[in-house]
Amino acid sequence: MSCGKPYVPASSSGDLTKGRTFAAEITSVYRPVTMASSRSIVDYIVAQLGPDASARAMFGEYGVYLRGTLIALVCDDRLFLKSTDAAAAILGRHERASPYPGAKPAIVVPEDDWSNTTLMQRLATANATALAQAKPAPKPRRVAKPTKRVKPR
Repeated sequence: MSCGKPYVPASSSGDLTKGRTFAAEITSVYRPVTMASSRSIVDYIVAQLGPDASARAMFGEYGVYLRGTLIALVCDDRLFLKSTDAAAAILGRHERASPYPGAKPAIVVPEDDWSNTTLMQRLATANATALAQAKPAPKPRRVAKPTKRVKPR
């Protein structure tokens, strides 16, 4: 990811007292990162999912959680639900797309369905339950075998 053109001092001699100051140079080159999705849309989606839902900013977009389980992503103001059979059965016909390049295809929830609180809560609950069941059980911790002590001769 590039932040634009690389920093070049104001003068060729490297003296930053000529021309603009170092701080002015840096702020003109490096701008703060802005999110592609609007926070108001994310807040609306989270409100539709119920009191157990939350959102966190991640990788320039937002992750949507239900009771601590990541169930969806909001990228470019579109809701991408993690693919599960339960969510696909509730939605019926649906579009699948990748939320970002290289990602697994996810279920795209149409914007028209966001206002249907009942549907959104059913999708979130079914998806969270399916994803929680799909998690592999943690492997038992391996206990180190005691080392053999060599007796000094």
